[in-house]
Amino acid sequence: MRHSHFEVSQRLLSTTSQFRQDFRTADSALRSIFLEGQNSAISQDQCTSRM
Repeated sequence: MRHSHFEVSQRLLSTTSQFRQDFRTADSALRSIFLEGQNSAISQDQCTSRM
């Protein structure tokens, strides 16, 4: 089975863009988790300093 160069490049592009999208969602999820962790740590610090 021989694929034309165009077909192969199109397939590569589609898979790469899909991977990029997945990576972006994973990246944003990690970032939000990290930010939430920072916020909770900061609020804990404030609570302990108030006491």
